Amino acid sequence: MIKNSNSPVNAWISFTDVILGLLIIIIVFFILNILNLFEYITFVQQTKYDKDRLIELFQKDSDVLSEFVNMDSLVNGKIFLKSDITFDFDSHVINPKGKEILEIIGKVYKSFLDENDMKNMIRSKNYTLLIIGHTDTVGDSYYNYNLSQKRSESVLYFWFKNVFQDSFTKSRYKILGTGVGEKFLIYDTPDEFPCRKNRCIEITLKSDILDFVRSN
Repeated sequence: MIKNSNSPVNAWISFTDVILGLLIIIIVFFILNILNLFEYITFVQQTKYDKDRLIELFQKDSDVLSEFVNMDSLVNGKIFLKSDITFDFDSHVINPKGKEILEIIGKVYKSFLDENDMKNMIRSKNYTLLIIGHTDTVGDSYYNYNLSQKRSESVLYFWFKNVFQDSFTKSRYKILGTGVGEKFLIYDTPDEFPCRKNRCIEITLKSDILDFVRSN
């Protein structure tokens, strides 16, 4: 006797298998979304903690730094150091006052980065500290670019020698320096317009998990 494979019983079994498969897919999808939501909540909490902690460390030296450093953007992980405080006119050599201020700033960032290394041994957070030289629009743009590049490198080498030294061999962070000249003005001005606020060193902290440059 030949069995009918299209019998109602077999059709019902096939239908229930499909429904069961769909339910399993939905449950797995739901669990994955819950895990992603938990990870996002953890990320947001860690973001707030890191920003607050960095601000807290800077505030300890705010009485010294406030005169020389624009820290209004610190909430986004960046500060602006006035170039005419750090360097003499048309020079990339750090002056004595600039060395004093840079050492304080460097030690604040080093404390923050060392703390991160200690508390995040399982979940890696590879920070990058960016030193960006800026100029205003006065003078030749190519000359301004070279000057900003040399100034950022001066800060970089100063920190290597006096603050961070050999810590990179055991840490997950790095420091990079670059100059942008008048290409990315902090404040928009016409050509050949002298602007002290545009002549600065920008110091920005970024991470593969937490991008400090983004606004809240």
